Amino acid sequence: MGKRIVLCLGIAAAVLSCGGGDPIRPSGPSTMIKLAGDGQIALPGAVLPESLVIVVEDQQGSGVSGVTVSWQAAGSGTVAPASAVTDVIGRIAARWTVGTLGNNTVTATSGSLSVTFTATVTNNPPSQLGINTQPSDGQSGVPLPTQPVVQLLDGSGAAVAQSGVSVAASLAPGSSPFASLDGNAIAVTASNGQASFPDLGITGPVGNYTFKFTASGLTAVNSAAIALSTISGRVPLIDMGNRTYLGFTGRLYPGSNVMPSAHAQAAAARARNIEPLNAAGNPSPGGKFVLLSVGISNAAQEWCDVVSFPCTSWSFTGQALADNAVNHSSLAIMNGAQGGQTTQFWDSPTDPDYDRVRDSVLTPMGLTEAQVQIVWLKTFNADPTVSLPAANADAILLVTQYGNILRALKVRYPNLQMVFMSSRIYGGYGLTGQNPEPYAYETGFAVKWTIQAQIDQMANGGTVVDARAGDLDYGSIAPWVGWGPYLWADGLNPRSDGLTWLSSDMESDGTHPGIPAETKVGNLLLQFFKTDIHSSCWFLAGGTCP
Repeated sequence: MGKRIVLCLGIAAAVLSCGGGDPIRPSGPSTMIKLAGDGQIALPGAVLPESLVIVVEDQQGSGVSGVTVSWQAAGSGTVAPASAVTDVIGRIAARWTVGTLGNNTVTATSGSLSVTFTATVTNNPPSQLGINTQPSDGQSGVPLPTQPVVQLLDGSGAAVAQSGVSVAASLAPGSSPFASLDGNAIAVTASNGQASFPDLGITGPVGNYTFKFTASGLTAVNSAAIALSTISGRVPLIDMGNRTYLGFTGRLYPGSNVMPSAHAQAAAARARNIEPLNAAGNPSPGGKFVLLSVGISNAAQEWCDVVSFPCTSWSFTGQALADNAVNHSSLAIMNGAQGGQTTQFWDSPTDPDYDRVRDSVLTPMGLTEAQVQIVWLKTFNADPTVSLPAANADAILLVTQYGNILRALKVRYPNLQMVFMSSRIYGGYGLTGQNPEPYAYETGFAVKWTIQAQIDQMANGGTVVDARAGDLDYGSIAPWVGWGPYLWADGLNPRSDGLTWLSSDMESDGTHPGIPAETKVGNLLLQFFKTDIHSSCWFLAGGTCP
């Protein structure tokens, strides 16, 4: 092999110590890796269409040049050249002429290092690809309901039963430059010669697309046209009008997106009660009042993005702290939400999460539970399995859990005046069962029904109307509750105010918000608290409540 020269302070040596550190030593070949050419199929005596390629690397993973590699074919096959040295990046290639029928092997060797290539020699080798199962139409950013299955075929179009052939999927030329292929784009044929793709999808504009399938040495094949849609058939609550979803009416409040007058008057009264308090919860001009987030990871990321201060600039808290119009004197914005803390972690005042918020969020900032007066609540259940309209649907369960959380909040935060709730952002890009569609959408109905339960109860003289939510009397056992910003939109299909959700807005799992989604929600929260009549009076500097 070639000699590696190391220079340090102008001195060349085989073993050096630069800057007083460990000696720098030349590094020899440590690993031999197959890069290409394994698993091919051919007729007896044929030259394989793809070269055999290896790389020789040192312990640091760098290619080693000048290493002599010998090739040895088992049986009647031959390899050319039989011996050669690696190039400047540690690679070497050879062509293999296979022998008789059956499994043929070739071994590349250098010293104690070796790798073996295998080829299948058959009288009926595949020469082309065909489509056994055509992919179905689908929705942008979501795995297609029917996944493609590709079949190996011979020259006459007959199926070839051969395992181990890698088939690659891509978007055929002519597809939108703004589209991307999602999912695992490589599938390997089973013993029947079929390659089944598990989770292919397309993220891109509405339109027709085509998959192209390729395999080494075989004629490629294109799928039939795939019609891509961004419309799931679900309509944002704020845009439903008189339409229904599975028989359930939309809009944020009963019959309207506008809060009923009596509930608005109650909100105004509680907004006027918000004032700076000292640590004991007594009015104090130099005190604070806390706006606290409560919920799961999505809420935590959108509110602050990090576990502790300082929050990222694009999150709600970061945007609010940079806004000179926001009250920075008596208002303290704190992040109590945390990853993994679903509804069950908040539905009792004895849940450990409340102690965590007290000890790890409030106390380090010199704040107490007595100063918490406003909460933003966004939480849901992980891995739901029953959707509406079933009586045991996750959305129905959430109403009960939300009721329990509201009562628990009032116990832990005795001066709590107002709770603003938001439902999930779009979940159609989710690759896990954590909270995909339709459950993300249906959390909106759970929030709507919880708030409506309080409205109906108070209109009924304080007598509970919705047993699912339980007692939500804001005069005694619960805080006043209303909508915060409504966050759901149907993927790339714009809702009435233009909000959309792109797959690129999300993290790689499609469920958690990435920086673009955190920025969007942060802005929606900021605009809500700055403009809503029941929050702007205490959220903005110099604000007064009517």
